Amino acid sequence: MLETVKVNDRFRIIPYIVEGKENLSLTSHEILMCRNSIENMKYDSANDRLTNNYSLNLNLDSMYLYSLYWDALLQKPVMFSGAQVMSDNCCRLFSRYYLFTKYRTQHTTNLYAKVDDFEVDKFHLEHTKSKYPFIFWSRDKGTGFFKRLKTARPDIFNDWLVYPNLIELLWENNKQGIMYTNTNTPDIYLKELSFK
Repeated sequence: MLETVKVNDRFRIIPYIVEGKENLSLTSHEILMCRNSIENMKYDSANDRLTNNYSLNLNLDSMYLYSLYWDALLQKPVMFSGAQVMSDNCCRLFSRYYLFTKYRTQHTTNLYAKVDDFEVDKFHLEHTKSKYPFIFWSRDKGTGFFKRLKTARPDIFNDWLVYPNLIELLWENNKQGIMYTNTNTPDIYLKELSFK
């Protein structure tokens, strides 16, 4: 099992869910922090357009990993992000990603800098790439963001590729743009993900 990772003096990655279950390698205090943070997320996301994704449809049982990014200085949750199992060979990173309102900025000089500098999802990638040959990030708003992100953050996304077409991801009318890594043959895996 995985233990909490100290990113720096202030922040921690707490792998709350591992293979669809609460991570028993965590301390009881860490598990309680995660449970309370999940409850806080339900209230914090009440006005979000995807509010059901953070309450009714969190789908923790389908998460290979679901981690809390914790502010140890302020003793507050910063964000959650998941690595969700989508098929036998495919895992989606940044799944059920939620940044708590307190940590959002209205204006920034770098729109592609995340509060955790992608540490949580680098951690997830490290622990999923040997198990899942197709690892991807999807967005319902197309591929433009991914193209800009690759240009702005080659330090993180140099080895990621943007799929040129939207795919109908698992459900009818669920058109998504995707960026992927860990394979040079995406089409064989996209068959597993496409609505049939």
